[in-house]
Amino acid sequence: MQMIPQQTDKTGTSGKKISILQYFDKSVNNELPFTDSLSPPQTRTTYVLEKNINILQDSSKQVDNITTLGDEIKFPPRTIRSYTIERKIKTLEALDKSNDDVQTFAEKIKMPARTLQDWNNQRDQIFTADKKNLKKRKIGSGNKPILGDIFEAELMKWILHIRSRGVAVTDELVICKAECLIEKIDPPINCKFSNGWINNFKRRHNIVLRKAGSKIIRISDCDKKILTNFVSLVNTKIASKRYSSIINIDETGLHYDPTINFTLAVGGTKRVEIKTTGRDKQRVTIVLGIDLLDRIKMKPFIIMKGKTERCLKDIPFSESYNLSFQENSWCTDYQFIKFLSALPTDKKILLIYDNFGGHKTDNVTNFLKKHLPLVEVLLLPPNTTSILQPLDVGINKSFKSHIRKKYLKWVIENIDRHNEFPYLGKIERNKLLVNWVSESWNCIGNSMIKDSFNFCGYGIPDKVHQKWEDFCDM
Repeated sequence: MQMIPQQTDKTGTSGKKISILQYFDKSVNNELPFTDSLSPPQTRTTYVLEKNINILQDSSKQVDNITTLGDEIKFPPRTIRSYTIERKIKTLEALDKSNDDVQTFAEKIKMPARTLQDWNNQRDQIFTADKKNLKKRKIGSGNKPILGDIFEAELMKWILHIRSRGVAVTDELVICKAECLIEKIDPPINCKFSNGWINNFKRRHNIVLRKAGSKIIRISDCDKKILTNFVSLVNTKIASKRYSSIINIDETGLHYDPTINFTLAVGGTKRVEIKTTGRDKQRVTIVLGIDLLDRIKMKPFIIMKGKTERCLKDIPFSESYNLSFQENSWCTDYQFIKFLSALPTDKKILLIYDNFGGHKTDNVTNFLKKHLPLVEVLLLPPNTTSILQPLDVGINKSFKSHIRKKYLKWVIENIDRHNEFPYLGKIERNKLLVNWVSESWNCIGNSMIKDSFNFCGYGIPDKVHQKWEDFCDM
């Protein structure tokens, strides 16, 4: 077999793989005829991020500073290390239409003939692949950045800039910024920034984690027999089909600004500062409820900090959440009764919640007997919320992750726009918070709710989850 000559530029980058990237965007869709006009670059090319995306082709020119002045970013062509199923299918379809043999067609599109021959031999598996279950390509697993030095230089420049302003940098913030940058790449790239990518990125740029504090997590245990007896009791009630809804209720705290005690910084930095808004200890309480049978949609009940209704007057009313206030934004028995008052009075409901003091007062008990006589309550055994409470097991973390994502994007937008860490007054801050809570709660689907109940053992009788064994062995 005749070997195909491979042309390379001065940097040693293979030109034929760059050509196939350019070729498939047009040639496979019949926008261009098969041609050899897409030849590899013969001279070293330097790309600069600027408003008009100018391409400097003179190898003698050196670029010291990389700047972003426009809304669109162009990065240099990437060397393909793996091909997607879609690209393989398009290639094989184009091969069939061309009526050429594999060797001739491979020369036309400037790709290795052996690679194309392998695809041709595996065409049955390629055309029958389930595209929905394919994982996104993970990038940057090696020592060299697969997205190019320009991409990482831009990201590193942003990190150094916000660190110079005293803003704490976390892995989540860097990944979120990288996702924002990659959205501006044309053509778009379907990729995932994994933990491996962020670790390699930090190693390449000498970024280390600087400690500013510590946290202590207490783990409680429980007897396995108590766990299994409670789950069996709940499953017996579910199997009786006497209840129109099986609802789990829990409270969770949400801070206006998450407490950040660590930051990413270049190794050797003598002074490490972290700027905050001063509101990292201020919080609201959110009461959540989920229904296993998906018959009642419980709205988030947001308890703001305030002594009078004046603290709520500037927050717009919405059908997607309920608002209340308390001097310390705590869920007292009075606030819990307000949340329970949203339940229908003509349906038989089984409520499952923990032993929090505000759940068991005489006021709550009397309210249930008088206004919700068809409601039955099951209190979780002590120290079992992490294993028997569906909201704790599968909902709260996902719910807060959605809010956290919105917060990080908001921080990035404000830092990029105003060159300062964002600071808002109480009214604007509360408006943003309730919107994030509403939008994030809408992201919690019925399948996630059912999975959370099933993970605790509810709805799957006669099964003891392996996690119970691990929990009891702690």
